[in-house]
Amino acid sequence: MPHAYILKGDRFYIGSTEQPRFSGVGREFEPLPTHQFTMKFYIKNIPIEVFLGVSDDERAKKQQISASISFDFDTTRAEKSDDLADSVDYFAIREFARNFPQNREFRLLEHFHREIFEQISAKFPVKNLKIQLEKFPFESGSVKIEN
Repeated sequence: MPHAYILKGDRFYIGSTEQPRFSGVGREFEPLPTHQFTMKFYIKNIPIEVFLGVSDDERAKKQQISASISFDFDTTRAEKSDDLADSVDYFAIREFARNFPQNREFRLLEHFHREIFEQISAKFPVKNLKIQLEKFPFESGSVKIEN
């Protein structure tokens, strides 16, 4: 495909008409992104201490549950800049999940799941959020839920 100068407003683009390679105003050039790249992130086995259980006895002391979180994030800008401001701070998501319950009580694991899901969705720019929670109420074995 022949190269062309494409003028849009006061900006011009150099490259094929289907996929320009550079853009600029005057003599200033900047590469145009050639793709949008989304990566899947996994944060696994986050320990969370929470007052959780149907009975008062079960909620009398904090239990440790385990959370694993996955999500998609557009990393196009971060790939080029190598700057955390252009990425997602997965450490902040992990710490948010660990500290989320504070001293609140939850009767059902399902309710806790919904609450933490809604809060992470609201606070962080992630897509396709999946949260898996695992509780250990038995002498051996566990209960695991995920969306």
